[in-house]
Amino acid sequence: MTGTSRRLLICVMVLGGVSIVGGVLPEGKTIPNFSTLLVDRQTLTVSVRNDRLTLEVQGDKGTIAIHPKVLVIDFWATWCPYCRVAEKWLKRLYAQYREKGLEILAISVDEDGRRSVRPYLLGHPIPYLVALDARASVANRMKVTSLPTLYIVDAKGTIRSVFAGIRDEASLRKEVIAAGLK
Repeated sequence: MTGTSRRLLICVMVLGGVSIVGGVLPEGKTIPNFSTLLVDRQTLTVSVRNDRLTLEVQGDKGTIAIHPKVLVIDFWATWCPYCRVAEKWLKRLYAQYREKGLEILAISVDEDGRRSVRPYLLGHPIPYLVALDARASVANRMKVTSLPTLYIVDAKGTIRSVFAGIRDEASLRKEVIAAGLK
């Protein structure tokens, strides 16, 4: 992430975590396929094939395929106060709905990657997948312009809702349930 991008994100955060100019991928669009490194050094591939969303986690012990009913992709950073608010909401949602098919992927855009994220996780354990995107390659593909940005994706890989900045926990819960957790 360039210094200009970081300044834009900070500016957006000062304004209350609200996106200045749309820019995010639109609702109804299929998310792009991508791969990223998880904080535990495994590789995660997110793909949509034949209208089916798949998360493949590849590590030393092989590959595990996950087919969530709903995936929330959370773009965040350790230095972002609004991201911490969204994190609390996501932790509650995950605890309540993971058995019903909810998966959450938190993608950190911290420029120094693991050096910031590992210590942060020691003080703020996150029970779902945490990925690193220090060069913002995934964030750029997903047209992220503010933090936090949350994409709510259904089992077919279709973007059902986007939260650019934070709204409220009740709205997030409603959108996650509506995406396929009935």
